[in-house]
Amino acid sequence: MGQRSYEILKERRAERMRLGKAVCEMVELASDPEIRIALVPLTDAEFQNSLMTAAQANVTEISSTHEVFYRDRVQKCAILLASAREPDDLKKPFFESLSEVTQLDYNDITDMFSYYEQMMDFSSPSLDGVSQDDMDEIKKALLEVDWNDLSGRSWYAAKRFLSTLTQTPPQVSLFGSSPTSNSTTKSDEEESTNTA
Repeated sequence: MGQRSYEILKERRAERMRLGKAVCEMVELASDPEIRIALVPLTDAEFQNSLMTAAQANVTEISSTHEVFYRDRVQKCAILLASAREPDDLKKPFFESLSEVTQLDYNDITDMFSYYEQMMDFSSPSLDGVSQDDMDEIKKALLEVDWNDLSGRSWYAAKRFLSTLTQTPPQVSLFGSSPTSNSTTKSDEEESTNTA
């Protein structure tokens, strides 16, 4: 029996890391420039796990006015926990726990998360080492999608994906909402004209 596609994908990603082709951003800690950390892009599953870790953080001892700030910081730390790797071995996590990340200086967390966001914004197939064969497979998969059958999470993900590709996405067809002019309140004069 052949190998599952997911297993092949994991092997290719690991191979790119071994060859040093994996995308990473080397970051020096602001508080200690001799310490370098490699930040790697997260898969969707890793990112979702980070959000779940942040959501489970205990904030009962924090006042409600600071809760939003605290949750945002914990979310950033959870993402950094998953993304931060040893510079000489991108498969080895830099931090062992969320508490290790939260103990960093505020500026270190802010700087590292800023680098992580920039890396994600400037990621590309060539930077990620996606081969032409892999790109052709991605194109085929997109062509096979029956867009009319999408709903729920898959439709939401498709909308987000498409909105990142176009400068001015069509409001009605892409976002499933009508223009705001249709939802505004009509004046009494317009109302009487419509009922006549």
